[in-house]
Amino acid sequence: MLAGCRAGSKIDGGRSYPIQKAQTRAVDVQVIRDETEISLVNTTAEALPEGTMWINGQFSHAFDGLAPGDRTTMSLKTFRNEYGEAFRAGGFFATQRPSSLVNAQIETDNGLIGLVVVNGQAAQ
Repeated sequence: MLAGCRAGSKIDGGRSYPIQKAQTRAVDVQVIRDETEISLVNTTAEALPEGTMWINGQFSHAFDGLAPGDRTTMSLKTFRNEYGEAFRAGGFFATQRPSSLVNAQIETDNGLIGLVVVNGQAAQ
């Protein structure tokens, strides 16, 4: 009996960062980290469109958009890279050192929109 790789196994990954798209602008939408979650607070007068949210130019998650004055919360554990690996968010039962959050962007059809990261370090 052979052990090892199984033929036809599928890696459930996302897609790679869209390096061909330029960041067209940055907006005053704050991305605030609270250990394993992030909150987005839209302090602008314009709606943030739906698209794909990227963190650190590697991990992505679908983004539903955000109206002016609204707030939403997302779990960092739901962000995946192109290989299916989750963002190392940390938390009480974490076995690895948590990753820092240094960059956040929303990908739309028109390019990337930069966001303001606040408190990107996880509690150690």
